[in-house]
Amino acid sequence: MGWTLVLVMVVVSLVFALAAVLMLRWLGKREPYSNFISLRTRRKLTFVRLMMGDNRVPRYVKLIPILLLLYLSSPIDLVPDFIPVLGYLDDVVIALLALALIIRLTSGPVVVDLLQRAKLADATT
Repeated sequence: MGWTLVLVMVVVSLVFALAAVLMLRWLGKREPYSNFISLRTRRKLTFVRLMMGDNRVPRYVKLIPILLLLYLSSPIDLVPDFIPVLGYLDDVVIALLALALIIRLTSGPVVVDLLQRAKLADATT
């Protein structure tokens, strides 16, 4: 029974990892997702900060990062974090989905403007 559990955990970990890689590849080929993915981590946070303060972004979209933070900080998870590898992979997949949803639900010109402003912040530092 112990080996069965280990095997199941390994298979599920591989499925989550494959899903994350495929999602990143798919998003990386589409605009404006590819521009967002190419930003450094600090500039991604700048994008989210700019988005939260922009009146052109709907309020329900501004709830997504807040809900994501609550989910990531909560001990209640789809897969508990104490499970090696798998516990963190589900968090990565949820974060990718949340960011894709933010970009999808925000008007295209607004996203492009916010991405350009985040990149400009990247060039000045």
